[in-house]
Formats: sequence, structure tokens, C-alpha cells
Amino acid sequence: MNNLFLLKSCQTQRDLAILLGYSEKDFTRILFSKPISTKYQSFDILKKNGNKRNILAPTSELKTLQTRLSKLLTNYYEELEQKRLSTSSYVKCISSHGFRNKISVQIPISKKNRTSFESKIINLGIYSNAHKHVGKKLVLNVDLKDFFQSITFSRIIGFFTKNKHFQLPFDIALLIAQIATYRLNQSKEGFLPQGSPCSPIISNLIGNILDIKMLRLAKEYKFTYTRYVDDLTLSTNLPQFDNEIIKLEGDTWILGSTLKYTIQSSKFNINSQKTRITNRDNRQEVTGLTVNTKVNINQNYYRYTRSMVNKFCTEGEFFKSKVHMDKDKTSREALNGILSHIFLIKNQQQIEFPHTTKNFNELNGIEKLYIKFLFHHYFVHPQRMLIIGEGYTDPIHLKLACHKLFPNSLNFLKFSSLQETKRFSKIMGYSGGTGLLNKFLKNYKTIYKAKTISLKPCLIIVDGDNAGDGVIKTARGEFKETFRPINNPPLSSSGKFEFFHIFENLYIVQLPKNQVIEDLYDTTVTTSLIGKRTYNSSNNKFDLTKYYGKKELFEKIIFPNQDTIDFSKFDLIFNTIFHIQVYHYFYSNLNN
Repeated sequence: MNNLFLLKSCQTQRDLAILLGYSEKDFTRILFSKPISTKYQSFDILKKNGNKRNILAPTSELKTLQTRLSKLLTNYYEELEQKRLSTSSYVKCISSHGFRNKISVQIPISKKNRTSFESKIINLGIYSNAHKHVGKKLVLNVDLKDFFQSITFSRIIGFFTKNKHFQLPFDIALLIAQIATYRLNQSKEGFLPQGSPCSPIISNLIGNILDIKMLRLAKEYKFTYTRYVDDLTLSTNLPQFDNEIIKLEGDTWILGSTLKYTIQSSKFNINSQKTRITNRDNRQEVTGLTVNTKVNINQNYYRYTRSMVNKFCTEGEFFKSKVHMDKDKTSREALNGILSHIFLIKNQQQIEFPHTTKNFNELNGIEKLYIKFLFHHYFVHPQRMLIIGEGYTDPIHLKLACHKLFPNSLNFLKFSSLQETKRFSKIMGYSGGTGLLNKFLKNYKTIYKAKTISLKPCLIIVDGDNAGDGVIKTARGEFKETFRPINNPPLSSSGKFEFFHIFENLYIVQLPKNQVIEDLYDTTVTTSLIGKRTYNSSNNKFDLTKYYGKKELFEKIIFPNQDTIDFSKFDLIFNTIFHIQVYHYFYSNLNN
């Protein structure tokens, strides 16, 4: 049963409430108990041009309702798109690229062969939107004024009652408009607020009316058309656009009567101040990306980003440049977002991470820049002391033990593994284990650019086996001048493990000979049965009908029984960690 059938079968408020997973009583309370204006929080964010954009964020309860409606409408929209694209010759008829991720469709192989289909995944976003206009002689940018505010309460009702794909009962359309819109007071008409989960899908549905008209216009006047939310882009390889599309009056370009009528008859307004036409001799931009020869990042934007990364790596802080938005926001998360955006664009949104490890010098330009930032973000300038385990299970054992023994310490300690460093580990091909710790250490000094030593140490913990010995050996070989064993300094009577100061804020601790993390539990833990299966500590494959491994030990034995398990043997590790913190504090202050 498809999504539209379920929606069109609704006749009453109770029907829609049930479809969205609510009782009629709760549904009514959320929508009508208080004025809708009280269910939003208003705040401003800075736009690229320095102006402010008002965001209206719904309360959590209303947001949940809007999210459910959004999912219902989005599922139908994708069904409609798949049906439309399967009857088209190719994906050129996709015009709307905003607020969409990807769709999978069956497309005819060619115009001549309409019976054979190929499956195609279409990634949608600013890259796909810009890609349609690469290498064109002329690019015309048109901005719609007050895009969301122009999609009003009455307009939403009219769409859902009259559109041939919906034709919903008036009462249901009225409720959809009530869920989706914000109004300041009863004398003002409601509109789609920026900040609501409903606004993207409803604006795309209603914006599709304009898209259809524009595609007809594009065919007649021989140009390519796309829309990314409120940004319309037209491009052509003709010497000039027809005067009905755009024309020069004096020194000013103004939209032609046909294009202006097409937009305004779709009940949208034009922001004439943002109309821009560029030829291939100048920088052509579409949704912030250059399209002269390929989709690319603006070179000034990239250059200033590179400067911010270099500043962060060397000093642990940075200031946003004049070409970046929100100049006062200097968090490393903001810089990470900028780099992620550049990385995706320069890789044309086709991210295929290596199955084998890479050395830093084997990476391309954007990979090196991103890796350099992530490396310093995670390991060189950590926001909390970072403790790296060998694989997936070691950090979660340590985190749980820390929670039970020293819960407040989790505010100052972070437990992780190489594969948990997300894009850093994926680009470098690091998935865990001591072999990859060795490769990490071999790349360490090549990537390292800091001029000051972080006050927060980075600690690697390895097992007391041959593989752990190998990590120590690699560290000793790679850091000949700085490698230093730290033996038996004064500590509490509970003791500690030996540790090694490797380089600047980098340390290694090795467990005693032949010990692994799981040996710090009482033997009653590791001899527990799961059904009739016994624990197998091997990292190699084994018979799952007879044995269970490290992951199941934690998830099915240790975590459920954490309140009765003795974690006291982990004291040795935490005493060592706390001693390293003290040692490093004096070391870093002495050497900075």
C-alpha cells in the first residue's frame, strides 16, 4: 500500500492523526492547545552577504509531528519522481536539487531503446545542481525573494486540494497547512518557516509547479534550467539569451517578460538585486561553486581555508577569514564542516575509501589538507586527554571501567580507537589493530606541524604480547631522539604500569607480559557461558556455534552485569593515566 493511498484515504482529523502515529487527543493538543506562535523559538543566523536569516525552530513535540508528516510526503515525492524518471530518456529532466539526497531509479538506456532499463543512483545537492551548467557560454542566476514566506497557509491548502497527484479533502489539506506553517498572530496568514522539518518537502512539491513551467521554457528557448531551493540557474551555449529571458537596458540586465511572467504566475517573487549573468571569460558560479570548466570550489575560499588549517595545526586555534560566513565562530567543528564540504565537492561526491592503508605522501591535495586538520584535531590538539586502544573493544572496556571507578574523569578523558576517528581513519585506510598503529606512528612526524605542545596528552595502550612489543619497537625506531621510558616514579601504593614518552604529547602504555584488557576482569567474567558457547579471546575466525568473541563478551556479559562486576584491577591503568597527566603538565610547561 503506497504512501499516497494512505494519505488520500484520510477523511477526518482522527484518520490523519492515526496515520501519523497519534491519538486524536494528543494530535489536537499539539496543534490547537496554544497559539502556534508559542510553539517556535526564533533566532537569526548570518548569511553570506552579511544579512541575517530568521530561523523559526519548532518545539520538540511539534517537530516530531512535522517530521512524521515530512517523511510521509517525502516517500510519496520519491515514488512520484521514480515513476516520472522511468518514463524519461535520461535524468536531464531533474531540475530540483535542493533538500534532497539521492534516489535510485530504473532509467531507459536511450531514447531509441525504451524497453531496456538500467539502475542508476542519483546523488542530489549543490554539486549535481552546479554540474548541469559546466562549460556553458552564459550562466544566468536568478534569486526568488522570500521563498518560504511566499508559500502561505492558503496556498498549501490550494495545492493539496487541487494538485492532480493529491486532490485531498479540504479538511485534511487544512490540517497539513496547520502542522506545517507558522503565524505570528491570528491577523497574519501563516507561512512555511525556515527551521521546520516540513518546509523542505512542501516547498519542493509547490516549487515543482514552477519547475515544470521552466523546463518547458528551457526547451523552447534552448537553455538548461535547475533550481536549488530559491536559487534558479539558467545556462546556454547560444551567443546570448533570447530577450524574452533576459535583456540589457542601459547598463542593467533585467529579466525578459516571458521569464518574469513564468516566475510570477507561479506565485513567486524575483529578487532583482541578485540577478546576475556571467560569460565564460569571467568566474561563473552556481550555488557557490565555480562551473567554468568543472564543478570546483572558489579558489579564494580554498586558499583561505588552507590558511586557517595551517594556523590551527601550528597553534591549535584559528580565526575565520573574510570569505567565510560567521566570522566569529572559530570552533574546530566549524572548520571541520568547511573541509568536509570542500572534500565532497573536490571528490565529486563519489567517496570510495581505500581498502588498504595509505601513507600521507600518497594522498592528493585536499586529502592531505583534510588529514592534516583531522590529525591535529584528534591527536595533537585534543580537547580531552585521548586514550587510543588497539581495536573496537579496548576503548569501550576502558570507558565503562572509568565510568564505574572515576565517573567525573570522563569530562577530561576520551577513549577511542583509530577507526573511531571517522573520516581520518577512512581516508588513511586505518581500521584498527596493532599493525595499523605501527603505520600511524610511521606517518606521525610527517603530518605533525604544531609549534607548541598541547597540554592534553595522547596515549596509546597496547597489549602485553608480541604485537604490542612491535608497536613499542616501531615507536623506538621512528622517534629515536625523543623516545623515553619512564620507570617507577613516585605513585600511590596501588602501583602503575610503565609508560613511554614518545614525542611531544604522545605516550604509550603497555600491559604486563602476555596480558590483554580482558585479563583485568575476574576469571568468572571470561569463563561465563552464552548458552553453551564459551569465550574465545582469539582475533582469528573460530566456530561461532561453540565460541563467542570479544565483542559479545562486552555486549552480553560485561555491560548487562556492570553493577556486579569488579573493576578494581583497572586502577593500575587509571593511576598510570593520571600520572601521565601530571608528568605531561610539567613537561609541556617546561618546553613551550
